[in-house]
Amino acid sequence: MANLYKIDDFARLHHWSHIIWDIDGTITEVDGEMSQEVAAKIINLGMLGVYQTFITGRDAKWIENKVIAKMVSFPNFPLVRDRLIFFAEVGCLMLGIDANGKVMKTVDPQIEEHPLKINKNGIRDELRKLVHDPAKLAKFKPHTPGEPPPNVIYDADGKGYEFDPKNMPSCYPYVWSIPKECFATLEKVRTKDGCVKAFDQTPYAERVSRTIKKKRFDKEADIEVLSTAINIVPRVNGRNLGKSWAAGKALYNIWENKSGKAVDLNQIISGTVAFGDSIADLDFTKPMFPANISRQVSQDSLEIIFVGGSHDLPKKGESRHELCKNIIIHATGQGDLAFNWQEDVIHLQPAKGGRVVSEVLDFLKHWDYFRRF
Repeated sequence: MANLYKIDDFARLHHWSHIIWDIDGTITEVDGEMSQEVAAKIINLGMLGVYQTFITGRDAKWIENKVIAKMVSFPNFPLVRDRLIFFAEVGCLMLGIDANGKVMKTVDPQIEEHPLKINKNGIRDELRKLVHDPAKLAKFKPHTPGEPPPNVIYDADGKGYEFDPKNMPSCYPYVWSIPKECFATLEKVRTKDGCVKAFDQTPYAERVSRTIKKKRFDKEADIEVLSTAINIVPRVNGRNLGKSWAAGKALYNIWENKSGKAVDLNQIISGTVAFGDSIADLDFTKPMFPANISRQVSQDSLEIIFVGGSHDLPKKGESRHELCKNIIIHATGQGDLAFNWQEDVIHLQPAKGGRVVSEVLDFLKHWDYFRRF
């Protein structure tokens, strides 16, 4: 069996009591579904007293359907639900589960009246005009044999829509993400299998930027170009509400709401490790706090276990490259071959994502690296 991960310096491993999880590509399978094996191990960590915060740019409904719904079926879920915190839209929305299994959603106070959320001056409407709008497209229905197949696009949730190739929006490779409440997201159009094309997104990002400036909104939001989307991100006090902000919020939440400030904030930072698979996830390692809290913090970085490929990391000289020093365990990317007897094919099982996470958790738990604060 291939070595799925590598530890560069064992001396940097220590005890952790809180995990910050990325979701997409980190604890999900190739088909986008959450790994049941990883879900079981997450529940077991909760039984050990480990807090876990899940942070994603996805919407709240996606987390509820794809993540929470997969966990509630475990018998011990009611015993650990208070130790599981879910952040949708990179922390703008926080989800929790009550004693009856009902999902509760709260909007971050900084975002509740943000111009991007409340559609001030119609900014969301203007952005929506740039891309395919599912609300104005017919839902895809299988065509009758003999008829010409329709032109179909798929969104990030796998829903298909028929479109007119003679009436294309200016940013035609994208579709509006209706479920987003705080962010505005232009998702790359998917294939039926959920795949996205790689292409230069610069011209489209520039169009979005011009729209934002035209509406005099550039001080309220910024653009974040991802491999699968263009995010229009709220700005508060001159700062983008990205994964650094979400990590700081997650740590503060554990300190204030979970430990009742009985545990020192620096101890919580030291006792936290992140898991991620993309360049953007490296931002978890530089948590952002309000100025009055920053003065109490002596440790300003987190360690991260990186389960993406080497091509997912920034190159030397690129932004975020210095954050690579915070990686303590990384996927090797070696993988191995699997033979499918039914289909008579051999395919590669890549050493990344949920498969690596499962192996790493086994190792860390075996050597007692997880414990309660």
